[in-house]
Amino acid sequence: RQQGEQQAARLEDKIRRLHTLDQTTRHLYQDTTPPTGNNSDTVMDEVVNGDMDQEQLTAFFEKTMHLSHEDAAALAEFTSRFRDYAKKTHLTDKEAVDSYAIILASTSYGGAMWTTAAGTLTNKQLVALLGLMGYKDGKGPGSAQYFISQMFNMHKTDGKNRDSIDFIHEMASLACILNTAPGGLIYHLSGTDVEDQPQFRLHGPLFDKYPWLNSEADDRSDEIATWSGDIASGAGGRADWNADMDAVNIHRAMKANPKESPRKAADDYYTSIGRGDTERNRARRFCAGYDPTGSNDPQKGLKWLEDNAAYLSTASPGAHLLKDRFQATTDQQDKAREDFLSTLRQEIK
Repeated sequence: RQQGEQQAARLEDKIRRLHTLDQTTRHLYQDTTPPTGNNSDTVMDEVVNGDMDQEQLTAFFEKTMHLSHEDAAALAEFTSRFRDYAKKTHLTDKEAVDSYAIILASTSYGGAMWTTAAGTLTNKQLVALLGLMGYKDGKGPGSAQYFISQMFNMHKTDGKNRDSIDFIHEMASLACILNTAPGGLIYHLSGTDVEDQPQFRLHGPLFDKYPWLNSEADDRSDEIATWSGDIASGAGGRADWNADMDAVNIHRAMKANPKESPRKAADDYYTSIGRGDTERNRARRFCAGYDPTGSNDPQKGLKWLEDNAAYLSTASPGAHLLKDRFQATTDQQDKAREDFLSTLRQEIK
């Protein structure tokens, strides 16, 4: 028992270290409220109001994410358990947002690349952490392994369902985006840099040819972690694109209001796109953020994406890595890019 407690303590320490941001990005997620009370009740900082009970969460996931009742109930149960865990360990808003995304991403994404880019856990670490939340040993219902399998199967199923949102994919994208501190894989692979930290500047023919790769003003971490990364890998579908758009939109909302809690930023986002046609609202907000004139015109943003999507999904080091990793052909990348743009054209009307 003592050995188990020591292992759990080391695991919790590892989780906390994963959430340590570099000072250059920490200000985006600062939380000046003591980690007590409702501020620690951060079960769904990125997706839903933390006051929802488990039954309401199930209904929310069914309606908003278009999940089956069984999958929605499993996700709601995990969310409820995570809420208790966040309170017990006094996670800040930022730590809880990261933890929630990392844990769910870890059910389907693994390996050295994902561990470095998103901070995902090994299966052994994931099982141990879920055990701290009350999941049982073994492989039957109620066990950590059963939950992991259910989320993995949900990810595989939703990735092929044009009417759903691949929520696990969204959490993986969000984990990558939130792990963009200097020195992190996505930070380098998207080409970001800051002038006062020349040790992070990358050199070589690729960076001479594409100067924006070393420009802070052209930070493309959000893109390589989401839609341009999917295009580079030669894969993607409606569920992937929806998840990518939500991840980018939520992160924008967090950056636009750095003193606002992540929970409120996410709640406001899902409330706003839920009024009327959710798909249209999501796509229009996503495209508006790419309007080069700054007027938030979805059509101008779409035009910018049509002109630059190929470049962003092939030019960066991350794009080259993903192309090689998934052995994507140029035809597959072209097809994925057109599917992405076609989805945008259909949904912003």
